[in-house]
Amino acid sequence: APETDATLGLRAFTKENPLLLGQVRHNWDDGFLRLDGGITYAGRIDQVAGVDVRQDEEFRGHVTGRGLWNLNDLWRTGFNLEYASDDQYMRQYDFRSDDILSNELYAERFEGRNYAVARVLTFQDIRIRDERIDQPQVLPELVASFIGEPDAVPLVGGRWDAEASFLGLRRDGNDQDINRFSL
Repeated sequence: APETDATLGLRAFTKENPLLLGQVRHNWDDGFLRLDGGITYAGRIDQVAGVDVRQDEEFRGHVTGRGLWNLNDLWRTGFNLEYASDDQYMRQYDFRSDDILSNELYAERFEGRNYAVARVLTFQDIRIRDERIDQPQVLPELVASFIGEPDAVPLVGGRWDAEASFLGLRRDGNDQDINRFSL
């Protein structure tokens, strides 16, 4: 369609099952959506107590995506998505070498010189290691920034500005949750 397209592909390997890949893109007058992904049925090698152990074949895959919508002249919202079925998948199939995958859902407001954002962030640790490191989840982050017009301060000149923020960090199962407010 004029505003939508999809692509399917297949990666073939000599010693592994094939990898099915797909991408979907859609454009609106006020936004866009793009999703990429892959799926296979394959085994992998894990290390258990320093010994390589071959894991049985299972469904493995990934999905990434990005979307952005301008709701009106003042507001926009969007998301960034990254997920992998296991910590080896992205490197094994040469998609990424990052240690952390991040997901974000946000809404932003722009008005003159003022800006505000509300967002939620989650992270997936895909470093290959025996011990899991707990990644914090940002639930939520709120920031508002206000900037006055130039020469808005009577008799003195200059301008004023103010910023407020709230940050909530959550970690599963270990009393290290943090809330921070600043003004």
